[in-house]
Amino acid sequence: MMRQVCDRDFQLLIFVTQLLNSKQEPASLISEILGCIGNRLQAVGAILFKLSTDELFVYQEWPVAAVLPAKTLGPRKEPEQPGYLVPTNNGFNEINAENTSNCEREAFSAHSTLALPIVIQGNRFGSLVLQGVLGRRLSAGDRLLLDALVELLAIAIELAEAERRSQQLEQEKEQALRENRAKSQFLSIMNHELRTPLTSILGFSRLLLEEIYGSLGDKQRQYVGAISESGEYLLDLIGDLLDISKIEAEREELFLERIAIEDICRSALAMVGEWAQQEKLELQLAIDEDLGFCLADQRRLKQILVNLLSNAIKFTDKGGLISLKVDSDQQWVFFTVKDTGVGIKEEDLPKLFQPFIQLKNPLGKKYRGTGLGLTLSRQLAQLHGGDLTVVSQEGKGSCFTLYIPAQRTDLLETTSFTLANLP
Repeated sequence: MMRQVCDRDFQLLIFVTQLLNSKQEPASLISEILGCIGNRLQAVGAILFKLSTDELFVYQEWPVAAVLPAKTLGPRKEPEQPGYLVPTNNGFNEINAENTSNCEREAFSAHSTLALPIVIQGNRFGSLVLQGVLGRRLSAGDRLLLDALVELLAIAIELAEAERRSQQLEQEKEQALRENRAKSQFLSIMNHELRTPLTSILGFSRLLLEEIYGSLGDKQRQYVGAISESGEYLLDLIGDLLDISKIEAEREELFLERIAIEDICRSALAMVGEWAQQEKLELQLAIDEDLGFCLADQRRLKQILVNLLSNAIKFTDKGGLISLKVDSDQQWVFFTVKDTGVGIKEEDLPKLFQPFIQLKNPLGKKYRGTGLGLTLSRQLAQLHGGDLTVVSQEGKGSCFTLYIPAQRTDLLETTSFTLANLP
């Protein structure tokens, strides 16, 4: 190919290649390459069109104001048949050419236009249109040179698009951070403004239920009980929202310490024991005899286990079995909560860890929840460096597995971690 290109053209290709290797801004790089192509063909202007869906739009021009202003050309749908889109004084003309090179020419009036398709990684990006090209036929060397220059131009466009996408992602990230900060600020205000009066409401309702200031009728007791239950629900909701907000904003801290596994498991079972007894459910605990300790945030680990056990109680019929099993391998410690409940439909499994999602279930109607328990539990598991997974089959129960990194000998003392500095 290079033998058919004269020395001047060869030097031009070397120059454009060096431009690509420079640290020049992609936009000015494209403009300079357009200038090289335009000058080589003695064109008076060049317009680079980008194909968006089924229309062409101006991507960049050389010089800044071309002879045929791009704004007068307007968008044009991509033709159904393969070919090139060529703008003329009367709009776009379509040139379909089978078994021809990538370069096509059409003359009109005192101007000629040359249209070259731009292809990036096998996908049509758009077209390069050169205006005012001298009315002569292109030689084989000219065509080869143009093909090579268009390929180099495509590389420059690809670099520009990558930079644009990077900047767009950075802007989206900054916007998300601003929204997270605003959300955290709102939730902090909500926590202060709602928690204080809620605490008073709960306190007074408990005093009334205890009949310290006089006895209550059946209806009065029912209504005060509903007030107390709703207040507890709102308090739990505020707490879960604040926890999720802190994790998403990377402000939640873990206080890792060496925890006795049996103690934390029995403590979690004790918190749901009375409830399970009321529902006539059997609770079982099984811990690998070789397991003694794990490294975790005690409060958060207990919170996850209580959430999983509570969910199991909600969705298990009377007389059912709920088990908590702990074992490990060289890398992970596994906490598995398994029940003989109603299970989960296969199509509902992807929704399970989404916030405010409460799956339709006859047993679940008896209990009010925030819809944030599993979402928060999984985020806390991931904050530990592990995860929370589920296996379930409708009518045959569910099995939730929390796994966290096995104890590391380099972190035996109590340590504070945030999401940002976890490995």
